Amino acid sequence: MTEPHTHHPEHHGEHHKVIIHKKPKHRKERASTYIVGFLVIAVIAGATIFGASRFAHKQLSAGATDQEHCQNLPVTDYTITIQDDQAMPDHFEAKECDNLTVVNFDDKGRLVAFGEHDSHMTYDGVSQKFLNKGDSFQVKLNKTGSFRLHDHNDDTIVTTFTVKPRD
Repeated sequence: MTEPHTHHPEHHGEHHKVIIHKKPKHRKERASTYIVGFLVIAVIAGATIFGASRFAHKQLSAGATDQEHCQNLPVTDYTITIQDDQAMPDHFEAKECDNLTVVNFDDKGRLVAFGEHDSHMTYDGVSQKFLNKGDSFQVKLNKTGSFRLHDHNDDTIVTTFTVKPRD
């Protein structure tokens, strides 16, 4: 015997929506994506570290060469003083391997930099140094040519120097 069929009027004429869910990515596919991403990051990080270490090695080697080149040579010590809102001397000429000391005697701090105001350069490992009153720094004059030193925060504080090769 079959059971009687009951008709429910509330369902009469209604359409049922069928919702299709996207099939989630297989776990192996997701894992592969993560592994590839990790490998890309690892390669970039490794290349960056390798490049930085090569640059540092080159800089250290150049410094060692400069020190060896300058050993046992007579040197002259030059001093640039910043005092009363001016740098003295205005200009000087030196020879390769001489020493340069920069001293701030002004009451205010000075951001002393090598090169032009908007494009600082590095000289003997120094691009710029902040000097409070009484502070100083020293560089070995290891590059030949004409150079500019200035206070980055006060364009009126400028001096130049020329380094000539040893005879």
